[in-house]
Formats: sequence, C-alpha cells, structure tokens
Amino acid sequence: MKLETRLLNYSFLGLSEDVGHIFEHAIIFDAYRHLKESGISLDTTGWISGKSFEERAFITAGFYDELASKYFDDYIENAQEISDESIKLAIQTVELEDRVSIAYDISKIRECLLLILKQDAQSAKKYHDYKIKSSVEPKKSHNISITVTLNNLSSDQQKLSLRLRPILVDIITNRLSSNEPVYSRGDSPILSNQDSLEFVSIFSIKSGADFAKLAKVLEEHLHAYPVDQRFSDIKRHFEVFTNEPLWRTAPIDYYQNTGIITSVEELRDLATEENMSRIFSQLKIKIDLPTDEDYDAIEL
Repeated sequence: MKLETRLLNYSFLGLSEDVGHIFEHAIIFDAYRHLKESGISLDTTGWISGKSFEERAFITAGFYDELASKYFDDYIENAQEISDESIKLAIQTVELEDRVSIAYDISKIRECLLLILKQDAQSAKKYHDYKIKSSVEPKKSHNISITVTLNNLSSDQQKLSLRLRPILVDIITNRLSSNEPVYSRGDSPILSNQDSLEFVSIFSIKSGADFAKLAKVLEEHLHAYPVDQRFSDIKRHFEVFTNEPLWRTAPIDYYQNTGIITSVEELRDLATEENMSRIFSQLKIKIDLPTDEDYDAIEL
C-alpha cells in the first residue's frame, strides 16, 4: 500500500482573483461530493486541498485508498460542470475565510468556473471586467478553537493517538461542516499537557454558535464513531503511513512535542481495534475563542 498523490493546476488568466479563489474551493467540494457518492468515507480517505494566486489555482490530493484515487481521477477527467451546491458552499467558505459578504450572480460565476474547468482562456476574455462585489463583515463570523484532550490512556494508546490525530481532525471537520460551511485555520500537533495529550484546531464559523452545545455534539459523535466498521480503512491509513518514505522521520516531531519515543512500525502494530476504540471513547472536547497560545500551536 502506498500514498497516492495528485497535483493539478488551472489557469484563470483574464478572470479575477476572487473567481479563481471560488473555483479552488468549488472543485474541491465537487470532488469530495463525487467521492462520497461513490461510497468513499471522507473521514479516512485522505485529503484534497488547494491554493490560488497569480491567476492559477493549484489542487493537491493525497489518498490512502487506491480506489479513492481512481474515483478522484475519474471526476477530474470527466467533469463537465461544477454543481451549484458546490459553488454556493465555495462562496460561503470564501466569505468565512476572508470575513466578507459576497454579492454574486450564480449564473455568471457558474459560467466562469466552467471556463476554468475547461481551460477555455479565449472565451474567458469576455469576463475580463467581471468583478465580484464583496464587503467586509467582521461580525458575520468568528474563529473558534476546538481542543481535544486525550486522558486515561495506556502508554501504547498514547503512542497510537499521535498518528490517529489526522483522522480525528477529519472526522471533526466533516461533522462540523455537515450543517454549515466552516473554514479551517489550521491544527496543532498533539502536545503533552501534564498527564494528558491534546491538540487544538481553529475554525472560522458563522457567529451565534453555542460553544458548549457544539462541543457536546462533536464529543458524542466521536464517542459513537463506528470504529469496528471503519477499522479496515483506518488500518490501511497506518499501513500507508508506515510505507511512505517522507513520513519515516515523523517520530522526531512526536518526541519533540510530547517526549514519547516510537517508530512508524510500532504505530502500525499498535493500530488495533481495541486501542482505537479506547481513544475514541476517552477523548474530551472543549470549544472556546482562540488564545494567542492556540494560534502559536497551529504554527508548530
């Protein structure tokens, strides 16, 4: 088993940076939609991310599952349009990321994104002067920090949690975004905090959330997570992790952040259903406004 990676780039020459930014998010949402409709679990499959600047949108992807990578390739090769649902989610995400309110014509944006998808630079010229109107709305959203604390674990389970963190982050992100768009500002590594381990994720969300209620929803979702049904997918994640040369040195960072010594082979061997279930059942979640220490942690 090996990590399947992809790198794509799309020119949006002649179109505004705002249109390119929306395209970046929209194609990611649409690709994830295709994977989900194909029966792929978004919690354990890998990642799709993007950056847009200087008239280009770059999409990177990494998959722990060869089947997921094939479905992704199928989507990219055969996509004829981007759904309105994905476009609207992309616009809402950009609003959260940039803390703005966007006024838009869905039909014009749809056509612009289609031209980028088809790489039709000639036709895109007619939208050269099309600008998306936005206004700063600092009170429309705010950042939250989600702190996940891992208590009452054996030394082996503490070791295993070091690599289980990316999966926990994906599960939290997918549950958090199941009702409302969110924008991830970043995640810290797992850090040692006295007798426990913890990590923090920072998200931008719409204003008005009840922090205690949201923390309870996320905690209950993780406690009830069907580890037995997802075990083969999670185990495959650890197999790929062990075989990927670029991750051979990950235990150095683990030791630097927690003082725990381990190896990629040991983590693979510790990835049992029993150990995973214990970690999921014992974690605690707290949500608050981010502190300076939280922002520093996600830069580690």
